Amino acid sequence: MAFRTLLDYVTVDLSAFYLDVIKDRLYCDAADGASRRSAQTVVYLVGRALAMLAAPMLCFTAEDVWRHLPRRPGDPDSVHLALLPEGAPLDEAGPLAARWTRLLGWRARAQKALEAFRAEKHHPLDARVVITPPAAERAFLAEHLPALPDLFVVSQVALDAADAPGAEPVLAVLQAAGRRCERCWKYTEAAGELCARCAAVVGRR
Repeated sequence: MAFRTLLDYVTVDLSAFYLDVIKDRLYCDAADGASRRSAQTVVYLVGRALAMLAAPMLCFTAEDVWRHLPRRPGDPDSVHLALLPEGAPLDEAGPLAARWTRLLGWRARAQKALEAFRAEKHHPLDARVVITPPAAERAFLAEHLPALPDLFVVSQVALDAADAPGAEPVLAVLQAAGRRCERCWKYTEAAGELCARCAAVVGRR
């Protein structure tokens, strides 16, 4: 049971969601950029916790992982001597959980809408997702609009000016506007071969 829980966490929560969302910033943001560094911190903390939690079941693998992780002051040489991490229970009725439940619901809708687009041999980053939301969801989506392309793993997300006629939203998947950045593969309307983000990063090197 414990092994299955860890496996599901790694394959579903990490691989199929979190790592998919952050890979763009890990690969393409500035090395010392705040978004990249914060994602690296989360990956480190997750890797550290997984090594300790898996140690009783995957003794040698966990030990190998521990030897390659950056150490904190006072860390033991062996993962089997480390204290298990202390987690805090998630407040499932709290505002953070409620916000992410809504955002993940929109991600699921976007993935469903992208199925036909991908079936036509398009890459998800070729896509522009246009959402016609119910009136009650417009303010929430507008607030989180800058983060939605990364959450959906597409190049562009826009809100239709009109509201959906009923309670259900309408999501249209179009070819993204502009041209593809040769570094990150996201579509941009900036001139040149690189988007503004990638041009700034490359220019700092």
